[in-house]
Amino acid sequence: MLLLSGLVLLITLVLAGVLDRLFTQREEADIGQQFAELAIQATDKLDRSLFERVREVQLLANQAGLAGTASTLDDKRRLLEAMQTTYAYYAWLGITDSEGKVLVSANRLLEGVNVAHRPWFKNALKGVHLTDVHEAALLARLLQPKDAKEPMRFIDVAFPYRDAQGRIAGVFGTHLSLAWAADIEKSVMLPLLKRKQVQTLILGKDMAVIMGPKALIGTRPLQNPAFPASGASGYAVERFGDGKTYLAGYSKSQGHSFSPGLGWTVMVIQDLGAAYAPVAELRYQVLMSGVCIAALFAVLALWLAGRTSRPLDLLAASAGRVEAGDIDDIAPIPGAYREIGVLRTSLQSLLKKLKARESAMVQADRRKDEFLATLAHELRNPLAPISSAADLLRMARADEAQQRRLGEMIGRQTRHMTGLVDDLLDVSRVTRGEIALDLRPVDLREAIAEAVEQVAPLAAAKSQGIETQAGAGPAMVMGDRKRLVQVLANLLNNATKYTPAGGRIAVELSMPAERVVLAVRDNGIGMSADLMEHAFELFTQETRKTDRSLGGLGVGLALSKRLVELHGGALSVCSEGKDQGSTFVVSLPALAEAEAELAV
Repeated sequence: MLLLSGLVLLITLVLAGVLDRLFTQREEADIGQQFAELAIQATDKLDRSLFERVREVQLLANQAGLAGTASTLDDKRRLLEAMQTTYAYYAWLGITDSEGKVLVSANRLLEGVNVAHRPWFKNALKGVHLTDVHEAALLARLLQPKDAKEPMRFIDVAFPYRDAQGRIAGVFGTHLSLAWAADIEKSVMLPLLKRKQVQTLILGKDMAVIMGPKALIGTRPLQNPAFPASGASGYAVERFGDGKTYLAGYSKSQGHSFSPGLGWTVMVIQDLGAAYAPVAELRYQVLMSGVCIAALFAVLALWLAGRTSRPLDLLAASAGRVEAGDIDDIAPIPGAYREIGVLRTSLQSLLKKLKARESAMVQADRRKDEFLATLAHELRNPLAPISSAADLLRMARADEAQQRRLGEMIGRQTRHMTGLVDDLLDVSRVTRGEIALDLRPVDLREAIAEAVEQVAPLAAAKSQGIETQAGAGPAMVMGDRKRLVQVLANLLNNATKYTPAGGRIAVELSMPAERVVLAVRDNGIGMSADLMEHAFELFTQETRKTDRSLGGLGVGLALSKRLVELHGGALSVCSEGKDQGSTFVVSLPALAEAEAELAV
């Protein structure tokens, strides 16, 4: 009961832990996705706003009033100053000639200065209209307040303009301050004002901070950034150079319309502990709920354990009486629940199987004893003439003819013993999977002829006829010729043993769909149903009269079946019963003519 209660408690707590993990992972993903969405919004606004600035400058550069000769420099200056008044984020606007000299600018700043060496001038003539963040030292001295703590930084937008003949007459350029980007940042971060310690960083292509906390401007805070390889947007847990770990939503600028953007990356970051504070609260709630549920289930388990233990005790007592031999069956348990009935039925089935297995073991033990007796008899039969021949050779001087007869007898009996030992060794090798087949294309008709030749003397001794129906065409299989001949010889030898003198044995060969089927039929004493069921088991022999001079250990059929199966085939037997003869059928995969030629 205590064990069951503890198990229920453990399962409940594990389940609570799994649910906690699922919920916290989902919550963490939701928070990270919120940060990523904010970064995407900020990036989109930056890209769209930058596109608007590029389009404005392009339109102004194309205005005839800027390029035409009718407009004076004062007119152009007033136009630039009006635009600067309307769009305060343009820190400087100016028009140069084709050589880079500033012809006119808002508020006359840098008029007369040659800017041909400046990147924005050279890039505009090359078709590059955006220049990334930089510090303009000369312009900063003219515009930056004396009490400013940070240097002014700008983004350049410039387009070439043309004269009346369509030739490039110069460049219309602007220095765009980063104030517009700061306004976008504030508008995006407004929904996160309720969160503490949330910050926004804008990083350049070199991963240096362009906008963000003053302490990070110009630095590269990410030690080993994971997000650049993760795609254009998403979220990640990042470790900064200050040693703290942050949850960071990020999005990389993709540009908008014909404006390619500057490749900036916007990051929305928060200290990991603060970011996942809701997750910690959720984890606490889930775990406390799990503890309460576990306690409830533990009480219920104690009650169920009591109800379960009594029928189990009664069932165990009945099983003990069966073991002691007092009863043969496990009696039904009164008032037991369905599972106890199922368990009792299973135990009853197990008892029947154990009894059947015990009976099978007794039969196997009997067959083993019979086999040992047969083996002793089979080995003693050749040993007796060998021993007698040896005694004759030792005791008297035999003439040459007698020596030859004795030698032939010794050789014949020795070969018989060798055959017995070879059969045992083959069975052992096959059983342990140690036989290696020499697979080659084999015409089964030739294997039949060789097997018939081997068995012919035994059949002739009993005046038995062996009839072969092999057809005219080849019957090719992929196999080990020696082993296939061994299988066929075993089947023929078995047929001659159990067919009376003067009986008939037929070998029939057919080739149904992609198979080669060989049947060995006899009109002998037949086989009982029980023997057919165990015919291919080791050491199985029918209780019938057999000519002991022919020998046999009862392993031939078992060995033949295993050899056929190693060839990918099957061996089966059928018999109509006593004195109705037997038919052994070997089925092997056929080898197509093209495959046979290719194998050769």
